[in-house]
Amino acid sequence: MGDSPADLIAILYVIESSVVLGSEWSHINTEYLTPMLKRLQETHTNYQFRLGLVTYGPSDAFPSPLLAKHFFTPPHVLTKVLQEDPEAVGIGQTTNGGSAGLCALEGMVAAIELFDMLKSYTKTAANPPAAAKSLTSYLVHVAASPADDSQNPRWNTLPHLDAVTWDSLASEIKSRNIKFNLISLKQIPQFQELQAAISGGDAQQPWFNVRKSHTLHLSGFPIPIKSPLDVKRPSEVKPVDSGPESKRQRTSRISSESPSKPSPASPAVAPVSTPKQAPAQPNPQTQPSPQIQPNPQVQPNSQTQPMSQTQPNPQIQPTPQIQPNPQIQPNSQAQPSGPQDLARPKPPAATSSTAGFATLVQRLKLLEQETESIKTQIANAQSAGQTQVLESLRKDQALKLQLAHKLKTVIANQWEAIQKARQSAGQAAKQQALSDGASTSVPAGVPPPNETSILPQDAQAQGKNTQPPSQSSQALLSFMHNRTGGNGQAGPSNVAQMPPDVAEQMKKLINNQGIRPQSLTGPSSSTSAAPSAPPAPPPSVTQTGQAPLQAANKVPQWWQGIVNWTAMISNSPMPASSRFTAAIAGMGDMKLETWPKHLNLHVSQQQIVGNTEFQTWARRTSGVLVQLKPVTPPGSDPKINEPSFQNLIKILSERRVYATASWMLPSGSETPNLLLFAVPGNGLIGAAFPLTGFSQPPRPENPKNQMADLMQRLQQVDPARRPQVLAQMERIRQHQLQTQQLTPPQLLQELSKVIASAINQQNHSMGMVSNGATGGIGAVNPEMMQSFMQRHDASGMQGMRPPQN
Repeated sequence: MGDSPADLIAILYVIESSVVLGSEWSHINTEYLTPMLKRLQETHTNYQFRLGLVTYGPSDAFPSPLLAKHFFTPPHVLTKVLQEDPEAVGIGQTTNGGSAGLCALEGMVAAIELFDMLKSYTKTAANPPAAAKSLTSYLVHVAASPADDSQNPRWNTLPHLDAVTWDSLASEIKSRNIKFNLISLKQIPQFQELQAAISGGDAQQPWFNVRKSHTLHLSGFPIPIKSPLDVKRPSEVKPVDSGPESKRQRTSRISSESPSKPSPASPAVAPVSTPKQAPAQPNPQTQPSPQIQPNPQVQPNSQTQPMSQTQPNPQIQPTPQIQPNPQIQPNSQAQPSGPQDLARPKPPAATSSTAGFATLVQRLKLLEQETESIKTQIANAQSAGQTQVLESLRKDQALKLQLAHKLKTVIANQWEAIQKARQSAGQAAKQQALSDGASTSVPAGVPPPNETSILPQDAQAQGKNTQPPSQSSQALLSFMHNRTGGNGQAGPSNVAQMPPDVAEQMKKLINNQGIRPQSLTGPSSSTSAAPSAPPAPPPSVTQTGQAPLQAANKVPQWWQGIVNWTAMISNSPMPASSRFTAAIAGMGDMKLETWPKHLNLHVSQQQIVGNTEFQTWARRTSGVLVQLKPVTPPGSDPKINEPSFQNLIKILSERRVYATASWMLPSGSETPNLLLFAVPGNGLIGAAFPLTGFSQPPRPENPKNQMADLMQRLQQVDPARRPQVLAQMERIRQHQLQTQQLTPPQLLQELSKVIASAINQQNHSMGMVSNGATGGIGAVNPEMMQSFMQRHDASGMQGMRPPQN
């Protein structure tokens, strides 16, 4: 290799995108890929290098299984991205495909395409790189999951690769003289057989440390030139007979047994330890540096104590006085490195993540600006009829939307890691030992760091001009509670785990006692701005040691913008329309990059269903549960915003219908993606489908369930008004028996209007504040409601049956 000159050396990384590989990417990049690249650069000092990248994922990845495909560039361009922002190129962003596997064949064929393009470029370009006399190619496949059962590639660009299969892949790579290397986190026979078929059994042993669970098959690298230092290294591990260097050999022996050496930037613990105090309180379990990984081979035995007594070096002595440093855990036991160690955020990494958090947010904002620019170009291309340009712009838009979504995921994950590190620091400061199975939370008094917000500025400022919508948060959390079957509370500890801007918003939704889940159909437990006594919390949340609400563990997301709504009014040829500013909160991934700036709500004719049926539909369709509440941006008039919202609530409540919003999906088709319905006193609640849309809203299934839902909603009416409401409903039922003018849905709608009108009147008379009832029927005789339902079942249920086709 060293004797045959090569003007251009091209290295291509083919990496899978699974979370499993992403969790170990830092080790793979620094301990495997970097030494391999460094070996080539050291042995070819007069050559130019080019580095390319292909990232592949599962077959259902959007917009294609190829998450990234970068042509050959100078190595520093990609190595910086792989070190600082691997998620930007798709690493760690998908599942491992489960039993189906990942599209490894697509990744291999994409790599062959890039090599063919590079070879063609060096032959035909006027000024090819380094006027290449020859091209030496290296392919490094990094995998942790098996391949799927794809027979041929579907996403390749060059047509001569359409017929490539796994059987012919080895010959395709060998014919191009590509040196194939494999880095596998576990034994994957298919990949190992491919590497053996390409290299012909001529495999090299790695010259760097490899974890026992990992498998590396290398070929084509130059033979390392042994230096005197390399010859001495093996002897350092062997015991030394005697001599003045024996103590020094012990020190180097311990350092050589450590799996990884501390970096030059590792913080020194010498300033916080003194030689005089060390013998008094020896603590052999304390590590000398927070960045040295635990080694199961190093035990607190007698070898370390004589060394600390004879060598007065503060850097290697036990350091019991490191308590003031919040980044070092007390009483930390040495544990073997594994997935749990990788999942635990190291304090220095958390610090650097905090420092780079604002940079990620700025990068996201720039990406959103580029996406908006592409939207403008798409509109111009549509008006000009430029079909080819339009298709190219839409592909570019889809890629940027996907990248923005992944970047938001990175921001959320990074913030979660920062919070976990902060929890560990708080526990260290309090001298509390962490148990293996215990989980802690940041105290409620710990404020989030002052980071740059992800939300728009108007979303942050709206809380200064509006009252905390605690009823809204309770209704949404209660709805999630009913759907998931969890129980407990969502308190300040959950807020501390959110990004800072979302935490600021959620703090405005929490009163002094925290958010209390309640029944979605029951009245709110919150009182007026100046209550005489605080409302009693439900029994399920009176104790502080209970598990948090299952849905509240997810990081909530927010959309804020202008909502335009239209509704047809009886006896009027023109529809009613208005607009207001609102915020939509979702307990799940709302894919905010796909949402428009303005929402157009249309009041439909479809009757809403009961809570049970809606929950079943939402669970079946995998919608993201959302809630809409009006907000008043700075400088706007709340007297205009609130009435428009209340008019929409009134229409939806009286008609018992849905409001829907449509916009264009990333695929280019426009579908209804948002479904909302009114919950008196709690705004609008519903579900969002930002990537798939929904074809049909939930439909009534059982008339008896609908009637039971009406009776359940009747419990929200003031007990003093319920007899009057029941009497009015009875008159409507008697009129239906005599005339048979109404269809079953229309009859339900009329009965619903009576209840909705009563609820709206009492809310208006009480200043839109709930009366504080906690459910139950109150002063109304239960037999009265039961009699109404029995009469309805006996004489009117035949009119409630759905029409026969």
